[in-house]
Amino acid sequence: MITAMTTFAENVGASRIVAGTRIQNPCGHPALSREQDRALRRRIVQTALDALERPVEGPTVFRPERLVV
Repeated sequence: MITAMTTFAENVGASRIVAGTRIQNPCGHPALSREQDRALRRRIVQTALDALERPVEGPTVFRPERLVV
C-alpha cells in the first residue's frame, strides 16, 4: 500500500506500507517541476517494488530514499 497515512495503514494491518508524499498526491508532488515529480514518483514506485521482494512479519513501513518535498 502506498500512502501518506502510514500509521493508519499499520492500524488496519497492511503488511507492506510505502510512505507516500501527501494525502492528495501519494505518488508525487504538484509543486515540483515535471522532471522532479517524475523522479519522485519513480523512487516511490521502486520502493514499492522492492518491498514486494522482501519477506515481512506484520506491518512494515518502507520509506523511499531522499524523499524531500
